[in-house]
Amino acid sequence: MTLDQRLVAGLIRLFPGRFRARFGEEMLAVYLDRRDALGGSRGALVRHALATLGDLLVSLPPVYLAERRARGRPGHRHRESHPMQSLVLDLRHTVRALRQQPGFAVVAILTLALGIGANTSVFSVLDRVILAPLPYDDPAQLVRLYSAQREDPGARQYLTAPDFLDVRDGTDAFAALGTLYTYRESGADLTPADGPPRRIRLLQVSAGYFPTLRATPLLGRTFAPDEERAGVTRVVLSYGLWRNLTGGDPAVVGRTISLDGQAYEVIGVMRPGFQDVAGEDVAAWVPANLARGGDNTRQNHYLSAIARLRPGMSLAQAQAEVDAVMARLAREFPGPNEDRTMRVVPLLDDTVGDSRGAVYVLMGAASLVLLIACLNVANLFLARSLGQARVLAIRAA
Repeated sequence: MTLDQRLVAGLIRLFPGRFRARFGEEMLAVYLDRRDALGGSRGALVRHALATLGDLLVSLPPVYLAERRARGRPGHRHRESHPMQSLVLDLRHTVRALRQQPGFAVVAILTLALGIGANTSVFSVLDRVILAPLPYDDPAQLVRLYSAQREDPGARQYLTAPDFLDVRDGTDAFAALGTLYTYRESGADLTPADGPPRRIRLLQVSAGYFPTLRATPLLGRTFAPDEERAGVTRVVLSYGLWRNLTGGDPAVVGRTISLDGQAYEVIGVMRPGFQDVAGEDVAAWVPANLARGGDNTRQNHYLSAIARLRPGMSLAQAQAEVDAVMARLAREFPGPNEDRTMRVVPLLDDTVGDSRGAVYVLMGAASLVLLIACLNVANLFLARSLGQARVLAIRAA
């Protein structure tokens, strides 16, 4: 029995015996049927479990009140009715009682709304940040590469272009590897042919960036390995910039646009559903310069790298292959590489970062608020039932 099933079954056991005997199995079966219908979406399953637990907590006081009233009616043990008819009758009495005391109803509803609203908001953050998978095919295969010093292997530093190229060429652990400039976009001035210049966001990426994410263009192509050098003026447009700049003209491939006063040839347009690793507001991509020499030295750490593990390749196996390459580089280049290593980190863990613990703490606090709200409503119902004890005694008499 799963944890959510045990929680729901435990709450059902808190209901009165007669009510539980009639509806307990049916309530649990309905919950399990709806849970199975949701499929494997972890976020939807958690939402369904929280909603069910909240409904059960809210239903406890009215059911106990109805059971108490039923015990005061003569001959109630001998009258038989359909289970759903009894439930509808109890709910009808509860709604009628709430209508007779609108102040009580407003306080109870607002108290529950506060707890449920806080939980819904925080769970939306939890679902988006932690529970929801990355928006790429087989996200568990995606990793990020970091440079670190051997005495501080937990550090997360940028890579050098020569180290990246040596790891890309010297390992078989990855199906694809790509770089992006310091994991963030930069700005450029776009000058349309029929309008004033405007600022857009560019990202420098290597040829393996889009294949690593398994992102294919809507039009044209992405960058080729021989374009990873200085002086290549080619650009891939985002779907939004393509629509805004050309109105969705499919003949845009092969044309040129002006970026920072220089003509760039448009070679492709990405699909509208593509989400960039560095952010959702990247307007265009240009090829990164990974050519050895020049500014690309083993002392110039400025690159971020992502990679996709080969099918069947574990994180530990990939790390072992990368360690072997870095050990060889330490022997060949003792100056810049003798104390350096490279880490392989799951991309989801890197994206979540240190926020995982904070989000879980926030979710726990919101759940505590919901629990307190439910207890307050239960106390309101209890106080209300105690206040009506005299009326119930007169009716019973």
